[in-house]
Amino acid sequence: MSAFGCTKVTIKKKRLSDSALQHYTLGLYYQQNDEDSLAVEEFKQALFEDPENSEFLSDLAFSLSKIGNYEEAEKYAEAAVKHGAADANLYVILGNREKERGEMKRAVSLYKKALNDTTNYLLVINLAQLMRDLNMIDDAIELLKKLKGRYPFDLRIHTQLGDLYGRAEKFDLATLEFKEALFIDSLYYPAILGLGIIYEIKGDVDSS
Repeated sequence: MSAFGCTKVTIKKKRLSDSALQHYTLGLYYQQNDEDSLAVEEFKQALFEDPENSEFLSDLAFSLSKIGNYEEAEKYAEAAVKHGAADANLYVILGNREKERGEMKRAVSLYKKALNDTTNYLLVINLAQLMRDLNMIDDAIELLKKLKGRYPFDLRIHTQLGDLYGRAEKFDLATLEFKEALFIDSLYYPAILGLGIIYEIKGDVDSS
């Protein structure tokens, strides 16, 4: 092939890349403005020209999940991971899908992968609840203890820890967590209820 021919091919590839980038940039704009249906169309146009781009796949999966199209979101999330994406949101999408299917252990595994890349509060809270439902009490406690270090005045964390300690029959620790929650908000009903249950289990009726 002549030097002229090589130059022509290079220019063609560059134009293709520029076009894909334009669609992707517009998709990001729509995504950031919560117009995810429009974002999906732009990301798909970008992928038409660059079908193995992990960033395009990742953002398409994220926008699809935001508009509730979880099945299609899962497909693109899996493709993004396959092509090297390490975005924590992808594992959350996949974990949510497994949770919907009732595959709780698989969901926990995927959420844990997300935690390698994020300290997302809601992700940790939801993962701890899943672990509790799977009777992984000690794992859930360790997870929430780490989160408590970052959010020491969070009512939800104290109350969930109190519940977990109660399930593990560590009643003194459960009592402490519920009391810490009530120190922050003396009218917080979940903590009042939890503390009452602990007192009842211990036979300390007067304290409740």
